[in-house]
Amino acid sequence: MNKEILNLIEERLDEGKRKYGHENVETDGRNFITEALEEILDCCVYVAAKLIEIRREMSPLPNHCIVCDKPTMNESSLCEICANAIPEDDYYKDIKGDR
Repeated sequence: MNKEILNLIEERLDEGKRKYGHENVETDGRNFITEALEEILDCCVYVAAKLIEIRREMSPLPNHCIVCDKPTMNESSLCEICANAIPEDDYYKDIKGDR
C-alpha cells in the first residue's frame, strides 16, 4: 500500500507541474499554508458529500435528514438545523434536491 500512496503523490506532483509549468516550490510564490487550508476545506466538502451519498444509498427513513438522521417536518431531505448550517452554493445544490 505504501507504494500506491507514493504513486498517488507522484501523480499529484506531475499534475502540479503540468498545471503550473514548473516544480520549484521555493519560487512558486503561493502561500502554502493558505493553499493547504483551502484544500482541507475542499476535502471536507468532498467527504461530506460522499457521506451524504452513502446515507442516501442506505435508504434512510422517509422524512429524515440525510445529514444527521433527525426527523424533518416536511418532504425536505434536510432538517431545519442542517439546512441552516449548509451554505447555499454550488457544492450543495444537489443536497437539497429531491431524492
